[in-house]
Amino acid sequence: MADLVALLARFKPAVVAIVRRTGDGPVDQQVLGTGFNIDQKGVIVTCRHVVEEFINDRLEAQFVYREEQLLAKRDMPFNWVIIHDTDDVAIIRLQNSPMPLPFAPLGTGSRVSEGTAIGVCGYPLGLALEPKARSAASTFQVGIVGAIMPYPGAPPLAGTTFYRLDIPLNFGNSGGPMFLQEDGAVVGVVAGRPTTMAPVFARKEVLSPTDLTAIVSGGLTHAIPIDRSLHLIERVKRLTDQEIDEVRRTRKFPPWWDEVKTPA
Repeated sequence: MADLVALLARFKPAVVAIVRRTGDGPVDQQVLGTGFNIDQKGVIVTCRHVVEEFINDRLEAQFVYREEQLLAKRDMPFNWVIIHDTDDVAIIRLQNSPMPLPFAPLGTGSRVSEGTAIGVCGYPLGLALEPKARSAASTFQVGIVGAIMPYPGAPPLAGTTFYRLDIPLNFGNSGGPMFLQEDGAVVGVVAGRPTTMAPVFARKEVLSPTDLTAIVSGGLTHAIPIDRSLHLIERVKRLTDQEIDEVRRTRKFPPWWDEVKTPA
């Protein structure tokens, strides 16, 4: 059985709150969601919907660390954000980040099956950063992969594969890591839970067509496989600060951008 206490102690420092600054005071912040660092230089993975609306605002990644057995926080401004073309994923480079930063290791979907024991970590509702809570801790939850959609063996549908987890999550968890309990390797990005109306199977003579819907339960969560973003992650990790400045100025990527290969 995995040592979750030891895993949590190693993993939590790499999980960050995505914060929108509205001023310079300690309460002038809004927690938009969660992210996780995957490189000691400061490369954050989160959800597209967490940052896209506020991409021109003052955004920061808030790291939590222990200093003399006390929880402390360090805010690091974004340098550059790139949005995934098709998935709900964004990759962030931090500005002038002190190295080395704590980071989470990446895995692949080849290690994920229905029933695989996984964990998630994030800032549900942003409450962990409320001043009245006197806490800066993210929340750790465990569960299993309840389904891989579409079902393994079904005809492939481009851009539709995702993991369905049996963990109830809330606003603020979006963008957090889904990782293996076995060793903490990140295999997915928490994207939220279904909130739309869904059909309910029933005999037509029992219910009218207008009755054949029900609100989806909040006990399910969707996660995006990390594999679908590895090509973008590798490119962002390789960019130098000078190249980022050039991309922002000219909107053109370096010549090597399309040559980067995804790790096997």
